[in-house]
Amino acid sequence: RFTAGEFDSVTLENVSKLTSATIQLWKTMKAKMLPTPAKFHYVFNMRDLSRVFQGILLTPKDSILKGGLRQEQGQLNNFTPSTRTRT
Repeated sequence: RFTAGEFDSVTLENVSKLTSATIQLWKTMKAKMLPTPAKFHYVFNMRDLSRVFQGILLTPKDSILKGGLRQEQGQLNNFTPSTRTRT
């Protein structure tokens, strides 16, 4: 999905860290997102986290590079497209 011909080395370095970051995030979320009296039936699991990363991985390349529709509509105040990306 993220090839050297399409993305710069900084992006590829971050992509390679996604698996370990996902596992660490899951461990943290599992410890922090405990059931409460109001939501006793809910238990955070890896499937919930996998849906987040599915969305990230299915994001169109154009949205990653240019900020997508929200950027075009002026809804992303702090987005700065990287000048290092390859097009």
